[in-house]
Amino acid sequence: MVKKYASEYAYENSILYFGDYCIQARPGTEKKCLRLTVAGGGKYDENREWQPTSFHLEYDEL
Repeated sequence: MVKKYASEYAYENSILYFGDYCIQARPGTEKKCLRLTVAGGGKYDENREWQPTSFHLEYDEL
């Protein structure tokens, strides 16, 4: 889905937005494994900086 709708899928920072949430995908290469990140929601920390909630999934065939 990210590959279909994100215009810069081949780049490490390709992001697909769904309202306040986003999906970031990094295609697998010889040096880096495939990674999918889902982020959204979150809270402000003690320094009043926004800290989104995120989940990372990395797939490495090894």
